[in-house]
Amino acid sequence: AVVSTQSTGDRKAGDGDCGSTIAVVVKELQARTSKLDYSSFSLFLTQLSDVVEEHMGGTLGALYTIGLTAAAGHVRACGDMSCDDVTQAVLTSCLDSAVRAVVKYGKAHEGDSTMLDVLFPVLRVMQLNEGANLKVLTALCSQAADTGVLKTAVLVPRAGRASYIRKENVSDVPDPGAVVAATWVKAVCKNFYLDDIE
Repeated sequence: AVVSTQSTGDRKAGDGDCGSTIAVVVKELQARTSKLDYSSFSLFLTQLSDVVEEHMGGTLGALYTIGLTAAAGHVRACGDMSCDDVTQAVLTSCLDSAVRAVVKYGKAHEGDSTMLDVLFPVLRVMQLNEGANLKVLTALCSQAADTGVLKTAVLVPRAGRASYIRKENVSDVPDPGAVVAATWVKAVCKNFYLDDIE
């Protein structure tokens, strides 16, 4: 369903391949799950970056690779740990590093109708709710992600492929990159803490 929705939205605001590209990455990650090294969180993030770099083309793939690489570097600089020992504070600082790298190299900002309109609100929720009950936190993050997606449907695209398309063609259409970002944010929340996130 996500693949179909993404491809439909991307035909209006891009070149129509976003959904199928994400499906390839997800399939590859599922195939490698048992082979990933979880003893080092920085290595784990690097492995994710390698998969994305290899299987997700275009600007979106490059930006996710940059973000994951920045997060991995942040973990190494602060003192590595196993995936089992990752805390909420570590995840928050990793997301912060990733988002800053995407802004630096992608030249987009919050309000430009991109994935940053999902990631910045989620980051703020994590920063403002440090130490909160994890079920509450994941619910807030999921809500922030959904709200960010809806916001991109009314913003004027100023970055990404949609910014080159006639305004009337992307009016009321959520940014495909924002939908992807919200999808993985909610998947992380559902996988670890909540079973009732749609």
